[in-house]
Amino acid sequence: MLGELRYLLNFRADSFSPLSLWLVGQTELRETLRLRVLTPLSQRIEMRYAMTPMTIAELSFYMKEQLLRVGEERMGFAADAVAQIAKLSKGVPRVVNSICKAALLNVAMQGEQVVGVTNVESAWWEVNG
Repeated sequence: MLGELRYLLNFRADSFSPLSLWLVGQTELRETLRLRVLTPLSQRIEMRYAMTPMTIAELSFYMKEQLLRVGEERMGFAADAVAQIAKLSKGVPRVVNSICKAALLNVAMQGEQVVGVTNVESAWWEVNG
């Protein structure tokens, strides 16, 4: 199907293109576009962007913002727990969310207030089986 997009992009290619196409996907999409059969389509892509993993500072800010959005004003995660989340998730937001959710549930079931490293490690094993 990706190969067929090339024909849409060829329409009136010399003057202007009435079509703006955005391809958004996982890292596998970038690898797929490197296939020889998709070279004509790949050559027509004018701009590429890859989201890099979050740093510890960005991750900490992200976590604080997510907690604020649900009405929680305090951080709720110890600094070493944030560092452990960064290490385990490699800064990938989807993985960060999964670990944080499991860690918060773990802490709530224990009746504690702050997520620590042990809660994060327990959450990691729960998320990854």
